[in-house]
Amino acid sequence: IDQIVKETNILESLVLFFKLGDNVYRTQIKVEATWIALNLALGTSQTVEKLCSDKYRIFQHVSNQLEQGSEDILLNSLWFMGNIVSESYQCAAYVLANSNTLACLERLSKVPIGQVQENLAEIASWVVMSVLKKITSY
Repeated sequence: IDQIVKETNILESLVLFFKLGDNVYRTQIKVEATWIALNLALGTSQTVEKLCSDKYRIFQHVSNQLEQGSEDILLNSLWFMGNIVSESYQCAAYVLANSNTLACLERLSKVPIGQVQENLAEIASWVVMSVLKKITSY
């Protein structure tokens, strides 16, 4: 993962994809861009730092999608945040302080069972457990 980030312009491309306006085709591009970002978030702490940096603002783009994305974008965005949280206590604290993750999880907790995609509920639960695990183990 880190080699891809170092040797390509993937982060610059993701920024362009996230800046696209909204329509059916662009929404699908954002789903795929978020999927790429969540996989990149599995890289080393250096890659995670780049994803969260002001230079690329990928973390912020994904965080913004937690408020306005389709269910597919929401699923990938929460998964991205979960991958960042899993990196370290500091990353978990960063996600809690600098993203819309808690607001999104709270909003999802108020949706009646059966009205949320099962895999979205699973990812949301995993993010909550990851946050609790990192915060309580520090």
